[in-house]
Amino acid sequence: MSTGCSNSPVSPKRPVADKPVQTDDLLSIEASYHQGKYLEALSLLDSYLSKHPNNPDALFLQGLVYFQSGDLKGTRQSFSRIPQKERSLLAESCLELRELNSAQSKDKILELAREFFTDCLQELETTTKAVENLTFTKDQIMKYGQFYDQVMGQEDDAEIRRMKEEAFLKKYSLSEDQLGEITSRYLDYLAEGK
Repeated sequence: MSTGCSNSPVSPKRPVADKPVQTDDLLSIEASYHQGKYLEALSLLDSYLSKHPNNPDALFLQGLVYFQSGDLKGTRQSFSRIPQKERSLLAESCLELRELNSAQSKDKILELAREFFTDCLQELETTTKAVENLTFTKDQIMKYGQFYDQVMGQEDDAEIRRMKEEAFLKKYSLSEDQLGEITSRYLDYLAEGK
């Protein structure tokens, strides 16, 4: 995670290949989170935070994991441990919150943004209005998600990913907000099925 809150388009989450996870490697812990392995991610974060108790990126990630696990109290506790001056420097805070901002969770996300990430609030409120207009069924989400996974593959080059994503959006006549909602809900459905 880097610094500065951004309004740039979201690159939706993608599954990451299974590999051994090192507890001191925050990127590996993030991979567990993005794979929907929330219990594993929480366990690894507990270990990581015991060595780095004030790491804002780890605390933010812990809050996201708690949120995805349905633990709003844990989310608040993690976010509250991040110093106010550090919150606006978490580049992915707005992006990650925007990805979580689905029709099912919009009220909770806006509440968290008002409390902890006010610099993201306007962006989230705008996105919430767009999300409310999405009407994809679970079957559509699963099909688009599978197509997206096939197109993106395990591509790591950011420029190639961007070009593939633009082609995908054009081919299926989707907006970036719609794709963000599709990929977020797709990963949620995959995690539920495990």
